[in-house]
Amino acid sequence: MGTDFSLPVIKGKIIGFYGRRGIYLDSIGVVLAPEEETRLAEASVFGLMNSVNNNNNNKRGRGTSVVSSTSKRKSITVGPWGGKGGGPWTFKPDGRITQLNIRCGYIVDAIYFNYMDGSGETRQTDRFGGRKGGLHQNNENLSALCTQVHFGKDEVITNISGSVGTFEGCTVITSLIFVTNTNTYGPYGTCKGTDHFSVPVTKGKIIGFYGRHGIYLDSIGVVLAPST
Repeated sequence: MGTDFSLPVIKGKIIGFYGRRGIYLDSIGVVLAPEEETRLAEASVFGLMNSVNNNNNNKRGRGTSVVSSTSKRKSITVGPWGGKGGGPWTFKPDGRITQLNIRCGYIVDAIYFNYMDGSGETRQTDRFGGRKGGLHQNNENLSALCTQVHFGKDEVITNISGSVGTFEGCTVITSLIFVTNTNTYGPYGTCKGTDHFSVPVTKGKIIGFYGRHGIYLDSIGVVLAPST
């Protein structure tokens, strides 16, 4: 029967498709645009272009992709994936994301970011999630569970993937992988979860994140923008 995938659009629109073909339809991706926006971002949804399975079960918060957009910000929001616990969080900086911080152990407990604001000052967000899990400096002496990543000046996030599962009775993010134009970071969190998601962006970049959080990272989604 194969593996299901879904990309429902709430605000914004799918304006095109692409993929690979031979004697069969090998893969398919979609071209997304915010409302009243002409510049495009492309996301490879599933198929041979997507190396991580997106096992959706068509339930909001359990692996289903929901897309919306805000024309004033010229961006598209994708997701979220995860549970409905905790309260909402949003991170969309004025400038470049300079550092990713993740507290993790068996699952992803929390995430927060360093970024450069519009005036060139470096700032840090609040912690989205709880205080459990480990926080380590990213260097060659540590394993793939290192959870503090410094991005290069020209490094941008182009893919996020992960898994969703149940922990202590809560539906939460159990693992995350981040891919940039130069490196792959993760996986963070050792639990494989039951549902998996992936948003590889072929034209454009990930400029922000949002979701829900409490004592854990309950859910996460991404904010996409066209390449400049």
